[in-house]
Amino acid sequence: MNINIHIDRLVLDGLPGSAHDLPAFQAAIQAEITDLLAAHGIAPQFLTTAAVPYVAAPAIRLTAHPTAHQLGIDIGRAAYSVFGMIDAVTTGGPSHG
Repeated sequence: MNINIHIDRLVLDGLPGSAHDLPAFQAAIQAEITDLLAAHGIAPQFLTTAAVPYVAAPAIRLTAHPTAHQLGIDIGRAAYSVFGMIDAVTTGGPSHG
């Protein structure tokens, strides 16, 4: 099964980091969502073509000095929990960390 997810805009408020961290941050988000989808699949209501105008992922807890990579993993888990089969935020899920 092929699953295509397009996130048009990701709004993140209050996160540390800078523009030079963006590639690592983006790669970590994509890798975490990909791994979680491969391991756990997608919720049945999202198996058909659907456009969802807005979803809110759960809040994440930040460590004192998170790396862009760790932030990406945490945000990937939070995003996956919106359309995935498990609550990846609390269960940990796969990690590239």
